Amino acid sequence: MTDNCRLNTSLTFEVLLYLNSYYFGLFATCEIGMNVVKYVNFSDLHHFSTDFGVLMSVCGIEILRIILARRGNLTEKNWLIIVAILLTIPSVVGILYLMILQSEVLRFEYIICSIQLGLCIIEILTGILCLFPCCKDIKKGRFKTMSFPDNLTFQELEPSSFSQENGFSDLLNYVEGEDENLPFSEDTTLLVEDLMNQNTKKHEYKFDPEDLEHLSALPDTPLANTDFPGDFNFSMNIKYKEYSENCNKIFTKMNEKFPVEFTVDYYTKEPMYIRATLQYAEEHKTTDTVVRCIMHEQKAERTNTDVSEHVWFHVLRSSNKKAIYLGNKLNKEHLSVVLPLSEPQAGVKGVKEFFYFVCMSSCGSPGISRRNLEMIFQLENQQGTVLGRRCIKARICACPRRDREKEESEEHLPPSRGKKRKIKALPPAPGKILLPDSDLKHYRVELDVIGIDNLKSVLDHLESLTGYMLLKHKGQPGEKILEDNLHQIITMKKRYQDKK
Repeated sequence: MTDNCRLNTSLTFEVLLYLNSYYFGLFATCEIGMNVVKYVNFSDLHHFSTDFGVLMSVCGIEILRIILARRGNLTEKNWLIIVAILLTIPSVVGILYLMILQSEVLRFEYIICSIQLGLCIIEILTGILCLFPCCKDIKKGRFKTMSFPDNLTFQELEPSSFSQENGFSDLLNYVEGEDENLPFSEDTTLLVEDLMNQNTKKHEYKFDPEDLEHLSALPDTPLANTDFPGDFNFSMNIKYKEYSENCNKIFTKMNEKFPVEFTVDYYTKEPMYIRATLQYAEEHKTTDTVVRCIMHEQKAERTNTDVSEHVWFHVLRSSNKKAIYLGNKLNKEHLSVVLPLSEPQAGVKGVKEFFYFVCMSSCGSPGISRRNLEMIFQLENQQGTVLGRRCIKARICACPRRDREKEESEEHLPPSRGKKRKIKALPPAPGKILLPDSDLKHYRVELDVIGIDNLKSVLDHLESLTGYMLLKHKGQPGEKILEDNLHQIITMKKRYQDKK
């Protein structure tokens, strides 16, 4: 008899016992109730005490039988099943007595006793079938099939005899070919192969900051901005409220994190990395390094707290604590953030990383200065070889939703074929004076600004203009005045930064 047969008979036996446990409760309740009714309404019950005693005996035996049978079936203890089968015999005799020999047998009693008798007989047959496989030494799994000869000691199978690098490969070779006399079964070999396959599927990368330091910065030559999935089918997915699929462009605020999910078809033993780099989209500007504006790269800027000084100039930041920042604007190199590509968690295909910008697209030179940005993600190995590439556009603004809707609407408008009229420059209005950059006088303006976003935009532009003037007055007498004014503006911005 096969294992499948054993599983089927055991399951059938268990189902019958489960059903009988509920039906017997109904049977006992009905029988006791009918005996009480007969005792009250019938006067010619000659041996009522005997009938009631037999009923109580059947109830006790049946309860004990069901308990022993279920426990024996679950624990596969043969003697419990045998005892349960033997107890079924007096239970069947008692039920037959209640059907035939008791005084005043009601028609309803014939029905319920017949059903109970049928269940008992079927349970006897299935219980006997369960006994036959139990008497054999059946393997319960692949571990059960591994046996060792008497002359083989555990010293011969010490873990030290198998190299840590090869792992299960050495064990598989030992099982298959080192000693042909070892009685390892085919199931044991399959077990080792399964373990070996599981060992090759998962690689627990242990990244060290020193592993990333050997990666070099990218020179200021133009970076390719075409999608390249490569052999790993490298791809990314952005689920962000202000990401436009039509424009392939993300619109976001400064210091607001956005998720990027990276996926590859498979992983190798060699670690892989993600390099994120910003580049100007205009072809004649691709060699210019994307850096922060003057006021945002200052030490007083809150985004520069607890970070290295060379990171102050990076517009793109990562929330990954293992990320490093490469590139130097003085050496004419692209500024990049590099982070390890870890393996996805169970049940998901991709790895999610969070990025954020620390400068505005509207910030003045040497910042972005309203130039179009591209964000290039490259999949690289330890040697810096590009294995895949994905590219999107980016804009950092105060009102991402407004700018996204505006740009999406412009994408669908047909190009204008009419001639554009030249706009003549108007002379300044009477009484107004155009101030040169050398004007360092203080002007106090009191006005109400409607909306917190508008107030932040005003402060951003004011900060940008003051920083630009500070850059032009470096080393001149007005430098200290502009520094104090810039610090005052930054302090006011921090006051309204967390308000919505």
